[in-house]
Amino acid sequence: MEIVKSPKQRFFDQNYRDKNQLLHLQMQCSKDFLQIAYFDPTAKKIVGFEKFDLGKHDNWNQSVANLRAIFQQADFPKNCKHYSFGIIDQQYTLVPQSLFEEAHAWHYLETDHALAKDGSISIHHYPLETKEIQIVYAIDVKLEMLLDEFFPQIKKLPHTAQLLESLFLYAEDEEELHVHLQQNHFDLIFLKKGELQILNSFPYHNEEDFMYYLLFVMEQLNIDRDKIELKMSGEIEKSSPIFEMAYQYVRHPKIMERNKDISYSAILNEIKAPYYSNLFNQFLCE
Repeated sequence: MEIVKSPKQRFFDQNYRDKNQLLHLQMQCSKDFLQIAYFDPTAKKIVGFEKFDLGKHDNWNQSVANLRAIFQQADFPKNCKHYSFGIIDQQYTLVPQSLFEEAHAWHYLETDHALAKDGSISIHHYPLETKEIQIVYAIDVKLEMLLDEFFPQIKKLPHTAQLLESLFLYAEDEEELHVHLQQNHFDLIFLKKGELQILNSFPYHNEEDFMYYLLFVMEQLNIDRDKIELKMSGEIEKSSPIFEMAYQYVRHPKIMERNKDISYSAILNEIKAPYYSNLFNQFLCE
């Protein structure tokens, strides 16, 4: 199989050339792609972005081989101040802190997912301290070993960590319905008075898939399509078929802007505003 080495997209503020030691490298990865944001924690500024396509894979084996080839390149930044890595995967669950025992982490996750019992995954947890919730999630062992090899102090996260941290921090309305769209899947979150009612991730291939899952959840939770504002972020724009169909079925769809508590180098204006917001918000998990 072809080994991926070159980014499909790259934007970088040349004012930060040869200044990697000042930056946090925020990565987010699925089996199919790797996204990287360069964050200046002192200026609270995103100064660069890269995206690598890893191909279409059903497991992590080839993805890990591609990641190794990327990390081994001479120009891959090895001297950043801090590294974090968000794993985009649907194998996660939420457990109230009051009920959580680390020794039972496998059991919590197994309740919601069919887990491989061949030693190919390890179980981790991330605390959402403001809401006293633990996110329990799986990491492929080969991926974990690769990350530890190249970045011994790296912070590993479920992709839902920064998503929830940002929504809890910036929640404004009595009821909030959010969808965050990425390649081939979307996350749906419903908050009521700032408290989490549901978090789930769904695969989708087209706008019909998306609307099926969205309307099903809204019906189950008795969410009024004529009153709720559907807040959309990630890989979405007003001209997309998904937004156009959402507008037909939900009266108030809204594409969210970037987090205004941080700034962005001018070169990132070439990226559509709602894209990669979850990656850019990874600093909230530091």
